Amino acid sequence: MTLARFIHEQIDAILEDWVAFAREVPSAHNFDLAVLRDHAAGILAAIAADLDHLQSDVQQEQKSKGLGPLGPVPSEAKIHGSNRLLDGFSVNDTVSEFRALRASVLRRWSAAPGDVAGPGCIELTRFNEAVDQALTESLAGFSDDKARSTRLFDALLSVSPDLSFIVGLDGVLIYGNPALAHAFGSPLSALTGKPFARGAGSAGFLRDVRLAAQTRAPARGELLRKHEGRDLVYEYLLAPVEDEQGGVEAVAGSARDITERKAAEDKNRISAHYDNLTALPNRYLFGDRLDQEIKRAGRIGLPLALLFIDLDGFKQVNDDLGHEAGDDLLRQSAQRIGRCVRGTDTVARYGGDEFTALLTDITNLPHVDILAQNILDELARPFTLGTRSVTISGSIGIALYPRDAITAEELVRHADKAMYAVKHDGRSSFAFFTPEMRAAANGRMKLIAELRQAMPLGQLRVYYQPIVELTHGLIIGAEAQVRWQHPVLGLLAAEQFFGLAEEAGLAGPIDEWVLADALARAQEWRAQRGTQLLVSINKSRVAGSGLADGAHWEAILATLARAPFPVALEITEAALLDTRSMVGQLTAAGVQLCLDDFGTGRSSMSSLTMVPLTGLKIDPSLVHRLDQEAPRALAAGIIVAAHGLGVKVIAECVESAGQAEQLRSISCDYAQGFYFSEALASAKFAELLKRSA
Repeated sequence: MTLARFIHEQIDAILEDWVAFAREVPSAHNFDLAVLRDHAAGILAAIAADLDHLQSDVQQEQKSKGLGPLGPVPSEAKIHGSNRLLDGFSVNDTVSEFRALRASVLRRWSAAPGDVAGPGCIELTRFNEAVDQALTESLAGFSDDKARSTRLFDALLSVSPDLSFIVGLDGVLIYGNPALAHAFGSPLSALTGKPFARGAGSAGFLRDVRLAAQTRAPARGELLRKHEGRDLVYEYLLAPVEDEQGGVEAVAGSARDITERKAAEDKNRISAHYDNLTALPNRYLFGDRLDQEIKRAGRIGLPLALLFIDLDGFKQVNDDLGHEAGDDLLRQSAQRIGRCVRGTDTVARYGGDEFTALLTDITNLPHVDILAQNILDELARPFTLGTRSVTISGSIGIALYPRDAITAEELVRHADKAMYAVKHDGRSSFAFFTPEMRAAANGRMKLIAELRQAMPLGQLRVYYQPIVELTHGLIIGAEAQVRWQHPVLGLLAAEQFFGLAEEAGLAGPIDEWVLADALARAQEWRAQRGTQLLVSINKSRVAGSGLADGAHWEAILATLARAPFPVALEITEAALLDTRSMVGQLTAAGVQLCLDDFGTGRSSMSSLTMVPLTGLKIDPSLVHRLDQEAPRALAAGIIVAAHGLGVKVIAECVESAGQAEQLRSISCDYAQGFYFSEALASAKFAELLKRSA
């Protein structure tokens, strides 16, 4: 029997021997033995076919040296070598496979009965030659693919913008790609054999190299390098390189330039924590610093002071000179405040025209007074905004830790309360938080909570004060004034609680309710009297509350547009400037606008031409001084100017016959006040209408 036939008939047994050997090959431990068996079967079939093919002595000699000719199609052996490379086999493992196949075939051939094996000398020689040729082709395939993989790998790394490198366990560079040479500004030959990381961050890099080698897990970090005068930041990833025995012989890594990303992160961090206009910490960063300083103050036992600073007159500058001037004023104010504090203190823009200053390690309390006064003095100096010089002032509230509060929220709240107390008392000063302020603040919060229940509990009332035509004494309208029948405090006027309503977001609902009640009562009075009455809403902040609550604003507009008789809304000059767009909506709905509290403060005759007004109310302080020549002349001038624009004039808070007569003498159109009647509940107002008919 020929050896070729023997191989074909005994192939299963031969392969069983080979599989037993393959189980001992380290590189094959994780592979499917059926796949490895198929590779071996293919090689044996190719060897058997070679034995069946007649060959010359020259061909046999060449094959014995591994120099047999290669066919146009890759042989099974060459394919085997390529596959073994891809599977992670070493050269020794691949050679061992052929040795095992040779040994298995020869052992079984020599053990076969004599009539099977025969003399076989020539067969054995040719078999060994075929195995040598197959081994040569397999190693050629292994070597070719190894070289090709190396070329492809080098080409891949050469076009990568990332730095690719291999370093020894001591951090010395073994290999680097072209991108690394470019980033380091030196040829690879000059870098190889030298420490990869130098200067800042080198210790951290070497630590990560050793960590990757010890843990056999990836390690990450950042490295700072200088290149062409720029600071570049690289983020690197390191991974261990194992040798054939399973030990770590080197560390491979890649690094990416993240300089721009870090710059963007820094910019976002600054934007998130600093005010874009003044470059000061914003309220969020300030809150964090306040928390930290409170903890520190608790440890070291030294108090700290929080100053809450508000710019008096900022809004007027912003309105008169524009937002650019307002922004410039805020920037200059921030700089002036910052110059007054120590380097260890923190100044922040809390929001709008409000600033905070945190003073730490207070060893001398009078120092806080001096610093607060310095800030006020700085803010009182004239500011140059473009070509204009403006003057403002400041109001400062001060709260101390731990005397006034032990949490950041309480400290800010109490400093804010102290600041509002200063503004209430005349501005341009500073005040420390006091227990009385705490009690007032607690009472205020309690009153707001009770106000939220006032409407559902039916505690709100609408009172009506007659508006009288001065020439004939006829009632031509009524001013609606909201009251709160508080269960403990009694009947409260609007000025006693409407500010709280605005703060609590209740102004819109109250305005809407007052308007609905006034329109319903006016409808009844028109039916009773046979003539229509003007309905005026007293001190209404309809425009302002509408800004805070769109739903109520739309409802108010719709109600006003449907009113079958004249409705007037009293609006201050400040509100007129703040809400011009809403004023336009009101006039479009047929509402008559009456400018309130005219004649004192910043009142300007130009405001009479800003929107189409139908009425103007002279400020009560002017009415009460009509017996003096200058106030009477001023009132007369206002009336003449208003009449020239077709605007009627109303005098409010008229308390005597003398005042009424003086108003008639200067041609004032209408008046209201206690001299004619106090504000009445709707039923009593209806009775007054009957008597005056």
